[in-house]
Amino acid sequence: MILRLIMKDKIVIKKYSDKYKQQIKNLIGKTLVDISVINKKDLPIDDSDLDKIKETYLKDGNFWIALKNNQVIRTVAVKSIVNNIAKLNRMFVLTHYHGTRVGQRLLDCALDFAREKGFKNNFKYSYKQMYRAHKFYEKNGFKRIETGVNKYKYEKILG
Repeated sequence: MILRLIMKDKIVIKKYSDKYKQQIKNLIGKTLVDISVINKKDLPIDDSDLDKIKETYLKDGNFWIALKNNQVIRTVAVKSIVNNIAKLNRMFVLTHYHGTRVGQRLLDCALDFAREKGFKNNFKYSYKQMYRAHKFYEKNGFKRIETGVNKYKYEKILG
């Protein structure tokens, strides 16, 4: 699949490897604390999909990380749901990397993969506190189609 080296900031985008599992969990936990979705006392996070990334995401989807100096700074995953529908998942970035275009690079990577795999529809849930993410998804053609108690659901038609 796609492996990209962004020369100006030396950020590498690559597929998931078990050696980054703890860094991924730490990044997601820290991000959720930073945007007030969870309290710091709730760390480390205990999400079963993050304990089984290979089984959850790599069978019919994929999971990517962005690395700077061998440290995970951003994540994104694509998970097959049913009938050519994919879920964009685990799109997280350390807050001090907001606005650096790393997220755009990862989203492009994930959407390219989804199209290559023949997915026709992609959806994404986003916590209501993720204001920057909402603008980001909408800028990239996602439409808000549902509002839940603490999340929004976005959809993008791929083909």
